[in-house]
Amino acid sequence: MYKLVILLSAFIGIECFRLKRDTEQHHPVKHWGYRNQDRSLIPDSWHKSHPKCYGEQQSPINVELAATVYGKELAPLKIKEESINGTEHETWQVKNNGHSVVMSVKDRNFFFKTRPEGMEYKFLQMHFHWRGSEHYVDGHRFAGELHLVHQSVTDESKFAVIGFLLRQTNHDNENLKPLVNILTNIVEYGATANISDFSLGNLIPFNLKNYYRYSGSLTTPGCDEVVEWHLMDNPLLDISDEQILDFQSIQDKNGFLIITNSRPIQELNDRVVKRSFEAHNLGTKRKYLKSASGLTDSSDEKSDLVKRLNIFVASCEASNVVQPEQELVEVPIQTESESDLYKSHNKKSQKVQVMTL
Repeated sequence: MYKLVILLSAFIGIECFRLKRDTEQHHPVKHWGYRNQDRSLIPDSWHKSHPKCYGEQQSPINVELAATVYGKELAPLKIKEESINGTEHETWQVKNNGHSVVMSVKDRNFFFKTRPEGMEYKFLQMHFHWRGSEHYVDGHRFAGELHLVHQSVTDESKFAVIGFLLRQTNHDNENLKPLVNILTNIVEYGATANISDFSLGNLIPFNLKNYYRYSGSLTTPGCDEVVEWHLMDNPLLDISDEQILDFQSIQDKNGFLIITNSRPIQELNDRVVKRSFEAHNLGTKRKYLKSASGLTDSSDEKSDLVKRLNIFVASCEASNVVQPEQELVEVPIQTESESDLYKSHNKKSQKVQVMTL
């Protein structure tokens, strides 16, 4: 009887293993992220469980200025605001979705039309990417990126994103402060908070003239190629190193710091990138990019926070966590030095603990 029980238990165990294996093969768990210990969730592995991420028209891309084409038909993008209940102040819900900070407005509708098609899109949400922009311009990577996601009013399968590049500075962006100030309330995955002292019109202009346009995809799984991208050439949005650290104190669903949440650039293939403005001197433009993609203030007057960041990067390099020229999205694990840096930052500004698009 005893032997029978042992044999039966072994048989059940083997069958459970086979069932689990077959289930995972036919229905893979569609987890994804930007960093984890065995690198199974990083962007280079997304296509294994999300095949569309291996498509031919993926985003983000590197916008090569010399290869862009002037599209004189590309008129300015004019954002139209519509109050739902007549309130003067905007109310926004801010959520930690485990990959980014996502903002949706409760008492407003925002619309814009693409030109020359005249297709109208309605604002759905906006979210942030930090410690490196997703799009590059002429090989220059910026401090981060803001995406305003819209859906077609007439065709729900079509989307348009207006992207703003974030430029790192030594001073806070005052228009981001209402958001940054409540990030301590949404550190944990799934947490939400409401703010009513934030204004989209204060953060960005509603008449956008200079942009790059191309057809691409969502930059997160499932990577559907249903997006008309409008990447702003001007304006650039400022963000301070202190504010970047505030974003980096957000946790993913496993309780780790979201150090970075930017997908690496994808192949352009046979796509054409158009610009809405004439470029008379691309050489001058490239020179401008070199200064715009980094700190704008004198490096001789770096704050203590910038110095701490340099120490942090150096410690990561010493422990073979980050190599100088590698994509930061491929950082495999969180080190003790990383943890200490953010605990120090959190303690200074009375923030919560540690964590890890």
